[in-house]
Amino acid sequence: MLRVIRILRRKRLFVWNLTSFTLLSMMVLLSGAGLTFGQTSPAPRLFFTDLDSGPNSGGESVSGYAGAYVTLYGNNFGTSPTVTLNGVSCLRVVGAPVSWLWYQKIAVQLGASCATGTFVVSTANGASNGVSFTVRSGMIYCVNISTGNNSNNGHFPSSCWKDAYFAKNTMANGDIAYFRAGTWSAVDPTGPDNDTIDLSGRNGASGNPKALIGYPGETATISCTGNTSECIEIGARGGASTWWTIAELDLAGGGNFAHYIIDLENNNARDGMRWVGNKIHGAKAVNVVYQGLFTSSDFLGNDDYNYWSVANGANSNERGYGLYYGGYGTQSNINVQYNRFWNDQGTAGISTKGMQIYGHCPADCAGINDYFKNVTVANNQFFDNCMEGAAINGTDGGTQPWVGSGTTYVYNNLIVGNGSCDTIKGYTYSGMQFGDVGMTAKVWNNTFYLNAGGSIGGQPAGDIDLYGDSTSSYDISNNIFYAEPTGQFYSNFIYEESSQPARVGSDNLFFSNGNSNAKAPSWATNSIPLDPLFVNPSITYGSANFHVQPVSPVIGAGSKALNAAADIAGTPRLSPPSLGAYELAGATTVVRPSPPTNLQVTAVQ
Repeated sequence: MLRVIRILRRKRLFVWNLTSFTLLSMMVLLSGAGLTFGQTSPAPRLFFTDLDSGPNSGGESVSGYAGAYVTLYGNNFGTSPTVTLNGVSCLRVVGAPVSWLWYQKIAVQLGASCATGTFVVSTANGASNGVSFTVRSGMIYCVNISTGNNSNNGHFPSSCWKDAYFAKNTMANGDIAYFRAGTWSAVDPTGPDNDTIDLSGRNGASGNPKALIGYPGETATISCTGNTSECIEIGARGGASTWWTIAELDLAGGGNFAHYIIDLENNNARDGMRWVGNKIHGAKAVNVVYQGLFTSSDFLGNDDYNYWSVANGANSNERGYGLYYGGYGTQSNINVQYNRFWNDQGTAGISTKGMQIYGHCPADCAGINDYFKNVTVANNQFFDNCMEGAAINGTDGGTQPWVGSGTTYVYNNLIVGNGSCDTIKGYTYSGMQFGDVGMTAKVWNNTFYLNAGGSIGGQPAGDIDLYGDSTSSYDISNNIFYAEPTGQFYSNFIYEESSQPARVGSDNLFFSNGNSNAKAPSWATNSIPLDPLFVNPSITYGSANFHVQPVSPVIGAGSKALNAAADIAGTPRLSPPSLGAYELAGATTVVRPSPPTNLQVTAVQ
């Protein structure tokens, strides 16, 4: 039936002014003619791992396995999957899969026979895709604040070190330190500032990074709720910090202390930083700030929340961000995926953004140009930020190029309930913002829901705020836009601050939700103005479900496979793909018989 509707639409034989009731009535009529949806349990899907390399020996010995612990993130793992590396059952699965954000994770421990290859997770429903891993040399250490001692050798099981600062100072390239349960909050006495862990002047190497990781199944907290300025400082006055993996830690601010939780200063390099599967929360202003030149930044699977709080001493004139890339040089190969950015404060007047990529030069850094090259923002959830969920909008005043090369890819994101509550500045904001000189962006298969719903200020807003000049180019396709019905949403779904950029787009769903001001842009072709029929849409994170019902008009409505092989939840994309961040879970072949020849359709307003 969905195929029938699209054919009629393209032949201009059908008027797209249907209510959800009329659409569902048509579905019921055609279901009697044999419309069916096949359902299967999907095979596992791997997204990423915390470590991408590590040793196969030298660690905690359990049942003959003594290599590195590696946490695999993905979905559809079931309860007792098998895991192989390089096609060999050479490792120990540490416990059953557990939930993480909207997907799952599982830890494994390498054995001596493990070799470089790809991890694959298998269940009765099939085998996953592979994720690469390199087996290499390196030492494996443990840190235990309860029973450890810095005079120990740092090895499992009973000779762990005690202090985080001692571990990071002692490790060599390729080494891994696992933190057992406990809280580290004292000031690092070996750093130039008052930080819990100061990595300044401590470097790993490409192919041999250093790693600080929470022990599987335990909660290790790096706290900056006392006298420390940040939980982790990187590249400050003490020198550069490169090639570190920080994973599975609880990085906790609060208590009127930490201005930032993670601070990457702007005067030293910090190449090859990986932040994976952490909880990051409680900053006065910004949870994570990147400033200064670097190449290669992976921000994967982090729960990033509560990043601006008057209760924690925030200045009422500043803004808060979950993740802030601030320029001061060239920042390239930025990869932000599978994170949740959300604000749980419920405080009037807050001003927060989930993430922002925005340079400061040349106005305040003596002629150093800001360049952001090769940016990917994909498979993230942005919930309930008072300003934009994500602002990817270049340099001060738009005076320097956004990219010297490469394309910005933004796909499979869920952007919900952002832009409604900045009473400090007095504006309503958009769900996402894009634009600057020379920016090329592909914005594909995202789901926008009830953004720009505030009732304050005179600033137009929408699901997307778009600007740029004649050197900028945007392709906005395969997205779902669901308008706020009653708020200040007095501009279009896409508010265009400039008509100069090249804009193309096709196969988007624009549902006005009764808002007469929400209109599809004229350059967007093959648009659908129907209710997408989400399972349980909500701006409340815990109860929201933005999968679509089996009768949704978005299923198979994309004209081409524009993005990744799977959706945000790991469900394989069909061909043609559905619109938005989700495919229909477990869908197989859809049987669409020819409609009855005597079918009559009444279109209602």
